[in-house]
Amino acid sequence: MTKREKILQILKNYGQIKPKELVEFSGIAERTVRDNIKKLEKEGLIRVVGETSERYYELIEDDDKPKEIFVILEGHKVGTLLYGNGQHRFIYDKKYKGKPLPGLDKGSENVSADLYPEFENLLPENQRREVLLQKYSEPADILAHVTNHHGAYDFFTPEQYEAFDIDYSRRPNYNIVKKEILGANQFPNLMDTLIDISDEVLDSNDSNYSGLSGYQNKVDVTFEDNKIIRAIKNPDYLLKPVNLDWSTYFKRRKPAQPKERDYYPYVALNEHLFMTFAKNELGFDVPYTGVIWDEKRKDFHYITKRYDRFRNWKYQQRDFGQIMGYTSDNKYIPTSEKLFDAIAANINSALDKSAREDFLSFYYFSYVLKHTDLHVKNISVINVGTTAKSLYQLSPLYDIISVGVYNGKSQELGLSLNGNYKNRKERDFHGLAERLEIPIPVFEKRAEWIRNKFKSEFPKYIKAVEGIEKTIKLKYSMSRTKKIDFSQRLRNFYNERLVELKIPR
Repeated sequence: MTKREKILQILKNYGQIKPKELVEFSGIAERTVRDNIKKLEKEGLIRVVGETSERYYELIEDDDKPKEIFVILEGHKVGTLLYGNGQHRFIYDKKYKGKPLPGLDKGSENVSADLYPEFENLLPENQRREVLLQKYSEPADILAHVTNHHGAYDFFTPEQYEAFDIDYSRRPNYNIVKKEILGANQFPNLMDTLIDISDEVLDSNDSNYSGLSGYQNKVDVTFEDNKIIRAIKNPDYLLKPVNLDWSTYFKRRKPAQPKERDYYPYVALNEHLFMTFAKNELGFDVPYTGVIWDEKRKDFHYITKRYDRFRNWKYQQRDFGQIMGYTSDNKYIPTSEKLFDAIAANINSALDKSAREDFLSFYYFSYVLKHTDLHVKNISVINVGTTAKSLYQLSPLYDIISVGVYNGKSQELGLSLNGNYKNRKERDFHGLAERLEIPIPVFEKRAEWIRNKFKSEFPKYIKAVEGIEKTIKLKYSMSRTKKIDFSQRLRNFYNERLVELKIPR
């Protein structure tokens, strides 16, 4: 019998035993006992209860043993996540030579009552998560059973891992294939495409059809013979379907929720418009987007291309909720200043000066359009380096929606800036520029260029929506009795914003 087996046998016979008793009963040197106990605890075979003189060891019965899943990043096994009995433990694989994951120290034991933000931020949110938790016992269970998370993570049970075989050594550099990944489109990209997906799926509020994080219903899809169909493995597109349950502007919530819903009509067209504007007018990296009119639902479905996938390979995307250690429930908690401190810490000023300027430009553009939903999960970095040497830049943009189109009095960004949420000035961004070591005149010149682009180019997007309205009625409710065309609401927003930003006509 080996020393390890002897220790396990004693624990099985005695149930609970103190350290000195274990040394005495086994006849094994104290240091050897201590080393074996550490290994057995990491393997989830025993637990240590109490501290100092009151500490004792006990064997974990089969029913109490933690579950385990292997964490794979860009094809490499990073470590093992063990969970159960209200505890999460992460152990790095001995062969892993990469950088530590955010919030998970390589040099010490990682133990937490909650799922680590690095992994928690990959999960669906709100009702979509609640539905999954009815099926799986806890959030960590979801990781191994719901696929297609953002970024380059894979999560496998030990049995599933045996079938994993993707060679990442042949994956091309992201910037080389970026144009092919992102694609191109104009506005409006009103697609005459059949959605070959059942109403049950389109009207769902759960997460059975996409594991991507976020609040909205999502469906992993691809194209086949000019049809949009569900994709189970390696989906290259994402569909955000309009939901019949949200089709009436003044529809009330369920009886337990008496407030009126914040239903945003034509939100898919809104997102498609501002995503295309950012892409074609401002030169940001933005994936292909389009909308499909649904006559029955009297609204648009939204489709976009996955930008973290190329063939069978994945590219690591990490949002700032993961980087800063904020869970989904706390994504609006940090200030803009804390966000930009995190950007400065992760984007090297000497190597990635232009990347830093991209972050600040996007943030200012979001302020111009009143992107109220911009929080730490809606801004991220993507690894454009290799699996051996990381190099991060601003991810292609996603989830750009102007709440200002619906509510002219809305706040301008999701996070506070200089202590405020509304009525901010250009100079409020100076502190963010300084954090990124961007000279104030450089920022001001860029901000003026963005404002001028908004002034000169946005009217043609309004006219494009007027063109849609010649065949599709897009009525926007101002009150229970008054309705206007959606294009008029866009024009009102444009005029209001020119005044607020003090842009001369």
